[in-house]
Amino acid sequence: MSLGPPKKNLEIIEHIQRWVDRIVIGENLCPFARPSIDRGQFEIKVSEATNIEEAYRDALTHIEYFCEPSNVHLDSLLLVFSTTLHEFEVYLDCLSACEYALETLELEGIIQLASFHPDYLFDGTDVTDHAHWTNRAPFPAIHLLRESSVSEALNSVTHPDKIPQRNIEHLRKLSPTELKHLFHDL
Repeated sequence: MSLGPPKKNLEIIEHIQRWVDRIVIGENLCPFARPSIDRGQFEIKVSEATNIEEAYRDALTHIEYFCEPSNVHLDSLLLVFSTTLHEFEVYLDCLSACEYALETLELEGIIQLASFHPDYLFDGTDVTDHAHWTNRAPFPAIHLLRESSVSEALNSVTHPDKIPQRNIEHLRKLSPTELKHLFHDL
């Protein structure tokens, strides 16, 4: 696993934590993120992989870490790529390889992946659509989620199937100026 100097990683973690606090929690895009964080069941890790192959290996290493019995308390782990996967299509290739690895390792139904990227674009949607911002983050990131924790959290939410559409509608209501202000330093 390629990890950079602790100070740089700490700055990246703090930057991502601001995004989580302001966007994910502050805009209520994920209604069960705050409880997971408050219980200490969420971790942010930084990969300084320099190419897609290293990024993929780091992702597999973190999937293994997430599956270790000593980490069963974790609901989720956000793996942030600080120095690679900046091209969205390359990021999607790595994400696809990780999803295939979950299938091969028979971890489907145990772990699910959520995707975040600074240039996130939903296929078939106009590039100016604010919907893309539901999956935009300061750095490329793959979010590992424990399926059992997700299911448990969704049981406490009214109409969990409507969360993605509600998030899209919420961000579409923001003016370009409001959206820019919200993400101004992220």
